[in-house]
Formats: sequence, structure tokens, C-alpha cells
Amino acid sequence: MALRDFTKEAVQHEAPAVLFGTWAGLTPGDHGAKVRASRYSDKTMHVYGDFTGSGSISMRGSNKEDPDETTAADWFTLKDAFGNAATLGANGGMSLQENPKWLSPIVTGTIVSAAVGMALGTR
Repeated sequence: MALRDFTKEAVQHEAPAVLFGTWAGLTPGDHGAKVRASRYSDKTMHVYGDFTGSGSISMRGSNKEDPDETTAADWFTLKDAFGNAATLGANGGMSLQENPKWLSPIVTGTIVSAAVGMALGTR
């Protein structure tokens, strides 16, 4: 179990109201370092990697002032526009409905290796 850093990507020709970044190398039990993203009201998560096994990656949110990435009670699983949990067990993407103060992914199950990519934007 490790805490994986969020790497902000430099994007040419994008407005400053857009953030792109990744948590790379996530494996079972890993948490992504929290990212403060409440000013980005439209959010999309993109999950990609090797999903050999029965694991999944969930995007979590928190409105606590300073949540601990490893304390489950500090977080809740985000939902998409249809009320489904923001959890993927295969390559894919989804838009996120809630707009919490903080975001952090978590990996569960037996995924061999994976990486989570997340794109955030405002309108």
C-alpha cells in the first residue's frame, strides 16, 4: 500500500481553468495523493492500465479541511450523473457528478498494475 503522487500535466493552449494530471503506477491497496479541485466544477476521470484480476479503481471525494488519504471515514465514493459509483474495473472513463473540495483515487482487489488518469475542467 502506497500513496501515489498526482502529477500535473502541462497542456498547451488550454485556459488556466483546466487541470490535467495523473496518478501513475497504482496497485492494489494504493491511494492517490489528494488533489484540491473544487474550483473545477466539471470533472472527468479516465482509468487505464492492466486490469488482470478482479480489482477496481474508485474516485473518492472529501469536504474535510485536511483529509487523510488512508482514513476511509474521511472519504466518500463519488458518483456519475446517473447516480452510479465512480468505480471502474476496466479501461474507461466517466464524468463525475459531485464537486467536493478534495479528490483521491483508491485501488481495491487484485489488479496487477494500473494507472489512473483524470481530466478536470470548468465551464
